[in-house]
Amino acid sequence: MKKVIVLVVLMMLSGCAFREFKQQLNATTDGPVVLVNKFNVDSDDRQHFLIEFSKVKQFMQKQPGYISSQLHQPVGDSEVWMNLARWESNTALKNAIFNPGFKYVIKQLPGRPEPVLFKELKLIKG
Repeated sequence: MKKVIVLVVLMMLSGCAFREFKQQLNATTDGPVVLVNKFNVDSDDRQHFLIEFSKVKQFMQKQPGYISSQLHQPVGDSEVWMNLARWESNTALKNAIFNPGFKYVIKQLPGRPEPVLFKELKLIKG
């Protein structure tokens, strides 16, 4: 049942992005990851998006492994919004998405999300 819930939620994301994101969630990584989630939101849905996004953020903040997140709004007439969320690991993020409560908060969110997961790098000064 848990896998079915997650599959439904992830299918709500988007086709191609869904496949890549699913692979990233199942990858083996060490340390923190950053979820970069682009949303295409119609200008008429902006206020509703902000209200529903706040609910998603409140839910995610309570999940083990959550570090932080920041929503960025577009400049001008663009419909592209960006959320950057830091997690202790991709496993922590995956567990949050597998949480049955996630499907209830995400389904009301307008806009089409396009998530991509990144691993943080520590660069050595030369």
